[in-house]
Amino acid sequence: MIKSFTPSFLIRTLGGIASSLFSLTAGAQTAPAWSSVRAIGPTATYGAVATVDAFGNTYETGNFDGTTTIAGTTLTSAGNTDGYLAKYTPAGALAWVRQVGSPGSDYVSDVAVDAAGNAYVTGDFSGSMALGNNVSLVGGNVTVSKVMVVRYSPQGTPEWAQQSRSTPPNNTAVGGGIKIDAAGTVYLTGYFNNPFTIESTTINVPNLAGVFLARLSAATGALQSLLPAFQYAPFTSSVGVSYTYPKLAISPTGDTYILNTFTQSPIFGTTTLTSRGKGDVLVAKYSAQGTFEWVQQFGGVDEDLVNQGVVDATGNLYVTASFTGSATFGSTTLAGAGNLDGSLVKYSPQGALQWVQSVGGPASDNLFSVSLDAAGNPYVAGYFAEVARLGSGTLTSAGRQDIVAAAYTPQGQVRWVQQAGGPGLDYGLHLGFDARDNAYLVGRFANTCSFGSLTLSTTATQETFLAHLGNTVLATQQGRPVAQALPVYPNPASDAVQVADVLVGRSVQLLDAAGRAARTEMVAPNATISVRGLPAGRYTLRATTADGSPYTGHLLVL
Repeated sequence: MIKSFTPSFLIRTLGGIASSLFSLTAGAQTAPAWSSVRAIGPTATYGAVATVDAFGNTYETGNFDGTTTIAGTTLTSAGNTDGYLAKYTPAGALAWVRQVGSPGSDYVSDVAVDAAGNAYVTGDFSGSMALGNNVSLVGGNVTVSKVMVVRYSPQGTPEWAQQSRSTPPNNTAVGGGIKIDAAGTVYLTGYFNNPFTIESTTINVPNLAGVFLARLSAATGALQSLLPAFQYAPFTSSVGVSYTYPKLAISPTGDTYILNTFTQSPIFGTTTLTSRGKGDVLVAKYSAQGTFEWVQQFGGVDEDLVNQGVVDATGNLYVTASFTGSATFGSTTLAGAGNLDGSLVKYSPQGALQWVQSVGGPASDNLFSVSLDAAGNPYVAGYFAEVARLGSGTLTSAGRQDIVAAAYTPQGQVRWVQQAGGPGLDYGLHLGFDARDNAYLVGRFANTCSFGSLTLSTTATQETFLAHLGNTVLATQQGRPVAQALPVYPNPASDAVQVADVLVGRSVQLLDAAGRAARTEMVAPNATISVRGLPAGRYTLRATTADGSPYTGHLLVL
């Protein structure tokens, strides 16, 4: 079985345009300027995924063979391929990096972060490994992969690990997408061969291979449910045996969306999808109880790849993907402009196509990430080469491949577009927001890369950067800093909650609904405080960091 995991952003493109320009059209807003950018360090990794937590920390996962360097820290693989999880501060400094590796082949495919800053990674592994803090994964046959999920504290300490079992020992399984909700439930999807087992629960599908949907406890990793989401039609010699890592998106009400690229036909009950070419994209929705609701397909005669999805407060789904040649989205067909085009697609909660927008030109262009701000506006990040159309505007690259970040309205209109680049291969990997809607962009650059008036340079083949867009930090009043939002997890709670790791050793004051001081708690080394014994109700939490930065949050005690 061949894993199709090479990210589309590794495709090399050609260019040669020496200027940088985006033509804004009527109704578009002026793009926020690049307010800061930092070169984090050379890297030689692939399969990178990133996310931003409520405090502005950026988490990046990736994979490497042999030796690589993450922000000055050298990692050497324990086997064929290892994964890693790195955490960067809002200023771009490396907080910590953790290696995930065994004597076999190991791959980290996705990362999610909860409100308290705990990070959850998934992927697959083959050999046994000790992660630290008495947390380990048990392998077996080093040529057969198993699903893994690991939780790390805000300080980078492994807290628990969950895994699948291979019975018989040659059954391959991989973790593809992971998300976590506010109630403390971890959602997981991936690919499996029969039989597939987590803890004492085993699932099978008639055609031997499929995609699973699981739920775990965020606190302990214990399995809560495990279901076969769909199965694949029997493999044929003309199609071959291949799979891609499925992606995942969740709604605030617990609905889940599986996003996957397929060549072999997936089967959902009585519904079977057939790829129109070398690979199409499917989007499938499941209820909070795990019941299949609908599936949609898009693609064309060539290869189409899904990148990421996100769900807004009312259940609308936004998906980024790439397509080659023409591609059909419902009743809408887009003609490819060049080698590769990027797309942003919106579906209603009922699965109706709302709109699709693309970025494309004669070379290769792609949109990797999609995120939402507090108002529900979608933002994308990726790359373009030479000349590309985005909305009704035109982008012109400074070199072979440039970074692009764009904001849309919920109706699909372009609000603004920003770009950065130089003579080398540059791309934006993920654009995300903290609790105050400050925008952070992580990506890669080569040679010299200009972010407006700010310039980075490197002699490495590729280097990681972290940039800030605009200055959205709230203004101060009478010289006093405005309190930052303090995420609290879990919420509601009745025992202990986690807060920001920057508050470790500091006191937190809890005020009741009438504004009266109900309790003062010292934040423990694991960034938790106790709420046990507090009367049920709503509380306001107030704290100040060692450097005087105030934080305020809210908690419902049961």
